[in-house]
Amino acid sequence: MRPIEHLLIVAGPTACGKTTLIRSLLENDVPELKKAMGVEHLQWTPMTTQEVAAPSGGGLDRVILHYDFLWSYAGLNLDMA
Repeated sequence: MRPIEHLLIVAGPTACGKTTLIRSLLENDVPELKKAMGVEHLQWTPMTTQEVAAPSGGGLDRVILHYDFLWSYAGLNLDMA
């Protein structure tokens, strides 16, 4: 397991707005939400469960985990760009 300093999990079923929320957080489109969560000054790296679980690399600092609980198999790769 790779250690993670700060982890924000955005979870839900397919097509519920997880990617939209993550993009809004990254682009600072929802400053009130970020402030309410206490993360307004943090820079995040969006990742899928497969990327977090990858054995390569060291620890991670600030991760937004995009988790679709309807698609939990290892072959799923979502485009976060």
